[in-house]
Amino acid sequence: MNTRSRRLAFLKISSVAAALFLLVGCATSPRDGQFFPGGTGAPIRFSGFVRTPGALVLIKALNPRTNAWDGFASIPASTTQTDCDVAGQCWFAYSIDSRVPAVYWRDAGGNLLRAFVSANPQEGIDGTLATFPVGAATDQCLSDTYPKAGGVQTALTCGKAFQATITTCKVTPCQ
Repeated sequence: MNTRSRRLAFLKISSVAAALFLLVGCATSPRDGQFFPGGTGAPIRFSGFVRTPGALVLIKALNPRTNAWDGFASIPASTTQTDCDVAGQCWFAYSIDSRVPAVYWRDAGGNLLRAFVSANPQEGIDGTLATFPVGAATDQCLSDTYPKAGGVQTALTCGKAFQATITTCKVTPCQ
């Protein structure tokens, strides 16, 4: 193996190790690219799994005026394990229905509005929650990967980003 190949292999292993260290869970809802027909006043379910029992999960949105991530809701994860995967990692569920405040929605053309949202662990827990894109390919990846490899590898294999872009209608009902 030449020097360049060794460096590339090291970088790949290092980036996977860093992702494994930083990944503390996943957000299963909302998914990246998900459409919500209820308009800005309708609640959206924010749910997923974290590694730490009772961890406070902060629900955030990107503020288009300040370009900062602002928290607008929070929920503690369960203190009872929801699942332990084949890799031996136990997971603790969180779920909250919350309305994304109007200030976080931006024009997406036509009758559509768009918001960027994320779920993050409480302060003091380093890491992030993976999100998954909408679609049949992701659904297949999740059902194929999780039973064989566990949650962390599933998030690394099937996850796309650490935020979700969601859309809704300016005027309901959606036309």
